[in-house]
Amino acid sequence: MFEFVNHDSTQGFNDATRTRIRSQAAMMAISQKRRSHVVEQIREQLVADIVDSSKIVDPTLNLTWDSPTTQADHLTIPASMPPSGISLVRSEYNLDPTNFSALTSIHIGAACKGIFAEEPTHLKGLLTCHEKSYFSHLPQRFGQSACLDNALFCLVIKIASLMAPCSALSNTLILAKYGKALATLQAALEGSASWTLADTLCAVEVLALFEILNSPTEGSWSQHIAGAAKMIRLRGPQDFKSEYDRDLLIAMIGPIVCESFANNESCFFEGQDWLQLIQYCATGNNSFSDRSDLAISISQILVRMPGLAKRTTYAIFNQDSLTVYDRQQIERDLNQARQEIHQWRTNFNRFIVLSVERIAHQLDLGKRFELLGTSLVLATFINRFIGAICPNQRCWAEEEAQACATEIQTLADDVPKINPRAGFYLAQKAKMAKATINTASIWKDSIESGKLIEPWKFKEWCGMMNRKTPSIPETSV
Repeated sequence: MFEFVNHDSTQGFNDATRTRIRSQAAMMAISQKRRSHVVEQIREQLVADIVDSSKIVDPTLNLTWDSPTTQADHLTIPASMPPSGISLVRSEYNLDPTNFSALTSIHIGAACKGIFAEEPTHLKGLLTCHEKSYFSHLPQRFGQSACLDNALFCLVIKIASLMAPCSALSNTLILAKYGKALATLQAALEGSASWTLADTLCAVEVLALFEILNSPTEGSWSQHIAGAAKMIRLRGPQDFKSEYDRDLLIAMIGPIVCESFANNESCFFEGQDWLQLIQYCATGNNSFSDRSDLAISISQILVRMPGLAKRTTYAIFNQDSLTVYDRQQIERDLNQARQEIHQWRTNFNRFIVLSVERIAHQLDLGKRFELLGTSLVLATFINRFIGAICPNQRCWAEEEAQACATEIQTLADDVPKINPRAGFYLAQKAKMAKATINTASIWKDSIESGKLIEPWKFKEWCGMMNRKTPSIPETSV
């Protein structure tokens, strides 16, 4: 543990002070050496974690393959874009990449695949609004990084093909661009310095968006999100200093939290240093943007949700060995989170009253619904968790969980008529609301049991949201 050494500048160091200084210097050197060794080991794994080598093409070649046995047409793939490249993209594809910001701020994730598959026109509605995100920085970043340029080309071409399905943008061309992007990303990740650059992280995030739009499965998207999470964690909170860095960080909070929650894992963002960094990302402006005070405060609750879910899950599936102390700790933390969500909702309602004129703006209107939806999802989960492990609170907690889930469902039905972008966000959350509503009857049966909720009931609820839980012994079913 490091400590500050108080010293009077008018006097010399005594022996005790010198010893403490030397000791701390040695500790810092050892810590840095260990961190460098660990970072180097994990960095070597990033390439395998993020890049699917079967889809890589040699960046020096002008051809690619759909599979190891099928050669595609010869295609000319441009090298790193020149600084004026964004103008070429706008003119050639009639798309402005800075308008892709909506894709970074609606917690786009695995649930989007089904929505896009059913109705591709949803994408057009998402690209009609412009707000600040890491895409706002790309005009200045074009031409600075080959891996970012190629990743962006992938996303632009894929979006163009979805917006105009009858265009000449073939799947062969899209795969060729993707292969080129993976090759240059691999080269950046293997570099001892380039893997820490913001442009490299941005390339990973852009390719994750590409996977959502292009891949029929969730695996590739999850692979990119997991890789981005590792990169962020290895860089450490002290490395996110610029506005570009922080916009990249904020854009990844939602996807990383959702993946952690689905995999029954805690999220590293709940660490105190990361929570402090998230707080520093607040711009202090009076809006509903992703870095407004309201958005940042709900994000600080959001990042703790996976950890609370994991601890609750452990308690449910280990009821016989759970100590009274551990159970009380979980109950305390869940009730604390519930109070924070209620306080956030109070602040949100007050802000709405004071900002009636501004909410007439469509962007503010959409963001208002998105933040409200996030708070309702958190409230639904927290109350379900409280009801699962607190028999004496189950009745009212379940009533509140059902009320929040019903409100999400109502918003998901009504908001698309007012704001398509917010409606798309709420459609992703509706699946979680339906899982809660559809398991109300089995939860109700345990209202007066006086025990923790049965593992099979908890598992059924989680299964409807595709959330992983431990297996249940046959004798416990």
